[in-house]
Amino acid sequence: AKVLGESGKLQAGEYEFTPDMNLLQVIDKIASGDTVSLRVTIPEGYTIEQIAALLKTHRLADEQKLVQLAKYNGSRFQDLLEVPGNSLEGYLFPDTYLIPKATSEEAVIRMMLTAFKKKVWDPLGPQMESGGKSLHQIITMASLVEREARKPQERSMIAAVLWNRLKAGMKLQCDATVQYALGFHKARLIYDDLKVESPYNTYPV
Repeated sequence: AKVLGESGKLQAGEYEFTPDMNLLQVIDKIASGDTVSLRVTIPEGYTIEQIAALLKTHRLADEQKLVQLAKYNGSRFQDLLEVPGNSLEGYLFPDTYLIPKATSEEAVIRMMLTAFKKKVWDPLGPQMESGGKSLHQIITMASLVEREARKPQERSMIAAVLWNRLKAGMKLQCDATVQYALGFHKARLIYDDLKVESPYNTYPV
């Protein structure tokens, strides 16, 4: 590597080699950063905690560190996407990613935010702003609708009902907010669940 002038280009990471590779091929692979990558699909509707747990099962992230970054230190990503507050909930785009092993938690978050910016904000941002609602309001509503709808064709109707309740000053009374407040999914909510104390609970008395 020194003779070839490649020693300063060698990159850390996990690599895969085959027995028939010669020394020059090995050096070239490490110098080019051709690390082992895993294909991971983030399902729609996943919370930050669920995303972190999924990446942990693939050994691609420290679960607690990713949650800490995405939920409580989101302001450090303002250079990429302006998100109000510190939580990136709803902004980590659900998609299939090819993630190199040894990628940092921050890099993974940036990868997902970049996908959100490219696929949501860039094509739809101007339309959202002209509609009189902020990006954050629309993303929040989309998250509620995603969890409430059982079939795709139900989404527009559910969104209309929730927007109309907000316009009329009514309580949303949305089960999805209670599920989020509880911190875990229940197939069926009971009356006591609706009393959970949380700023996310839209059933308060």
